Amino acid sequence: MLQKSLLAAALLASAVSAVGVLPASADFPGAHPYYRHALADLREARGLLNAGSYARGVDANEDVAIDAIDRAIGDIKAAGVDDGKPVGFGVPPDPGIDHRGRIHRALQALRDAHRDTDREEQNPNALGLQHRATRDIDIAIRHGKRALHDAEHPH
Repeated sequence: MLQKSLLAAALLASAVSAVGVLPASADFPGAHPYYRHALADLREARGLLNAGSYARGVDANEDVAIDAIDRAIGDIKAAGVDDGKPVGFGVPPDPGIDHRGRIHRALQALRDAHRDTDREEQNPNALGLQHRATRDIDIAIRHGKRALHDAEHPH
């Protein structure tokens, strides 16, 4: 009888400790832990492009890229990864970087985010959101390249 009680207590303790682990791993859809990295990269790119807009005035391509980044962040959060930070949260860019340098860094962050969101997705419920986020990142990259061209070849 004592052995059965000890076994039952051990099984209950195992079940309770396993349930305690679930919320931490539930932040990631399926086996795709790269979304958090993508969020950080997207916020960095957004901050870099936004800083350039404030410094010189609004650039249409940068504005479209920022809107696409916001949509991608929203899709990643809807896929189940929410780090609790607002869309525009990010580390302020180095003020010593010129406009073209900020766009270059933003494009690199966007490429990194694209790589992270374009991995195999195990959760079928997140596939549509993953595809939309990746598509929006591609839009941001395309408009970032146009903004860089405009910055390098002013009219």
